[in-house]
Order: sequence, then C-alpha cells, then structure tokens
Amino acid sequence: MTSDYGGLRRLCLSGFRIALAVLTFFLLLWWFGMRMPGRNISTTATLSADEIILRAELATDVQKFAGEIGERNRHRSLSLPSLSRRDRYPG
Repeated sequence: MTSDYGGLRRLCLSGFRIALAVLTFFLLLWWFGMRMPGRNISTTATLSADEIILRAELATDVQKFAGEIGERNRHRSLSLPSLSRRDRYPG
C-alpha cells in the first residue's frame, strides 16, 4: 500500500511541476510581451503654435481621405469613382 501512495505522490508532484512550469512560461510571456514599457503619463504637454497648425492640417487631410475620397482598397472598390479622385488630391 505504501508503494501506491509513493507513486501517487510522485504523479501529483510531477503534475504540480508541469503546472508551475506552464504558469511560469505564461507569466514570462506576459512580462516581456504584453506589458507596456515605460511610465504612464497622466498629463500631456501643451502644444506649440506650430503643432496646433500641424494638427489642423492633419485633421483636414484625414477628413479629405477618409470622409470624401473614401475606400482605398482596389479589390473592393475597382468600380468606384473615388479612386480617380484620390489620385487627383494634391496632398
């Protein structure tokens, strides 16, 4: 009877070691792969006058491309006239 208990104990310890190794693997994977490096910045710096102008220009370009010109995937929109408008945009 003691030999059965010893075998069961070894089996449980082996299972525990395997579970611990899997847990360690996933923790290391999270630590090096998913965790974002650096500090969290709670406040942002104020924009300079040039950055405010650049932000307005970028917003205009994004609105032009996304709102007016539209889809840019040739496979989905080969027949749309928006592709020819995209080619004429001077941005």
